[in-house]
Amino acid sequence: MKVCFNGCSFTVGEGFPIEQRDTFVYDRLVSNYFNIERTNIAKEGSSNYTIFMRSADAIKSKLY
Repeated sequence: MKVCFNGCSFTVGEGFPIEQRDTFVYDRLVSNYFNIERTNIAKEGSSNYTIFMRSADAIKSKLY
C-alpha cells in the first residue's frame, strides 16, 4: 500500500529540524505505524486551492 500526504508547511514539517522530522511529523508517524510506503507532496506556503489541485493530480496519477 502507498499513501500520499499533501498540504502546506505543517505537512512538510516546517518548524522541526530536519533530523527530527522522522520522529515528530505526522506523515512519517502514520506510515511508520502502519508500515506503509508514503509520498509527501506538500509544499510550504501552499494555498487550499493549490493543495486541492495537487491532490487531484495525485489521485489522477493512480499511484496512491
